[in-house]
Amino acid sequence: MTIYSEVTIGGTKYTDAKSINIRNSIGDNNSASSFSITFPNWDGVHKTDFSINDEVIVYADKDVNPPTTKIFTGIIEEINFLGRENEEEIEISGRDYTARLQDATVEPTVYNNSEVSTIVSNIITNFVPSISTTNVNATTT
Repeated sequence: MTIYSEVTIGGTKYTDAKSINIRNSIGDNNSASSFSITFPNWDGVHKTDFSINDEVIVYADKDVNPPTTKIFTGIIEEINFLGRENEEEIEISGRDYTARLQDATVEPTVYNNSEVSTIVSNIITNFVPSISTTNVNATTT
C-alpha cells in the first residue's frame, strides 16, 4: 500500500513536497480546515514560487498514481523560511475557503419578502466576492 499525493499551488504542480499536513475539521464548531506543506528550498529554488492568497489544491489516493481524489482546496495565508543555507526549507500554511466566509465583515442589512437563496447570494456577492454562489439554489422559504 502506497499513498500518492500531488500538490497544485497557483496553478503549478509541485512534486517535491517534503511533508503535507491537512487538518480537516468537520462538526458543530464551524471551523475551517487548515494545511501546512514543507518544501526543501536548497539554493532558494522555491523562494519566489509562492504568494499569500495563492490557491492550494491537494490530491491523494491509495495505490493510484497520479492521484485523482481532491482532499483539500484552500489559500496560502503564511509563508515561513526555516533552517539556513544548504538545508533551508519553506513552509506554507493556510486554511480552506471557509476562512474567507469566517473572516468577512457583513454590514447589517434588512431583507423583506426575499427568498433565502437571494439573501445568501447577495451577501456573498457583496461581501465575499472571492467565493462563488454556484451551488446556492432557490428554496420555498
